[in-house]
Amino acid sequence: MLRLRRGGDPDTIDSSSIPIRSRATAPSPSYQRTESNPRPRQTLSAEEQSTRDTLNLGKMIHQESKYSGIQDSFDSKLAIFNNFCNSLNIKSDYSKIKAYHLMLKDSALDHYNTNLASFNPTATVDGVTHNRTFEEITSATRNYFETPEYRRSQQQRFNELTLTRVVEDPKNAEKPLIDCLMILVQELRTI
Repeated sequence: MLRLRRGGDPDTIDSSSIPIRSRATAPSPSYQRTESNPRPRQTLSAEEQSTRDTLNLGKMIHQESKYSGIQDSFDSKLAIFNNFCNSLNIKSDYSKIKAYHLMLKDSALDHYNTNLASFNPTATVDGVTHNRTFEEITSATRNYFETPEYRRSQQQRFNELTLTRVVEDPKNAEKPLIDCLMILVQELRTI
């Protein structure tokens, strides 16, 4: 129940009449951050850091940024993935290999799960341990999907794509020429 202070001034409230249900207390001194008692930093193993990096990267990559394996440009999707990795300071091949599946969807993700999920960053051949590279796993995906037939179809698509075709497309009938030019540039980027 609120009461007005004596004098009836409606802009002031007598705070002594406001019931207080609970009061926050300051944390005990042993939990306060001070220069003499800084919060201890936790050092993470390479595996733990890789897991943290993968989780953060997974939050950043959206469906349209992922490679499907069909009618997508692997190099453009890989560039997007590398940009995300750079923004999170993910530089090691080990971390990138562990997070690689995050840039895939549909057929490409199926291929990964079937053929590449067991891809180890380190491999032992004839008793000698070799570090595998991120380039090896990306090459395996690229070579599987971007066959000579795929390259020919992309070349044909590129040759047929003109500004005139974009302007004459019924879905672009009402669009100004500058918008049609932007559509052409966007389609050329995805080839």
